[in-house]
Amino acid sequence: KTLIAPSVNDFVGLFLNAAYVITDSFHATAYSLNFGIPFTAIAPERFSTRIASILELTHTEDRLLADVEDLE
Repeated sequence: KTLIAPSVNDFVGLFLNAAYVITDSFHATAYSLNFGIPFTAIAPERFSTRIASILELTHTEDRLLADVEDLE
């Protein structure tokens, strides 16, 4: 399911039933970590250092893809 600019309730609600998250969002990455949901973060053109930093702090750097073409 793809949502662009969901409400806060919708955004958080997505995580309650998620089996896996694929995102280019820092906040979705953080929620996935906090809720223990398996995820892949795709580095966006802007602000990818924020995602890389939180993944480094949590020793989950292997969850980051530098390019969406590597999603396979």
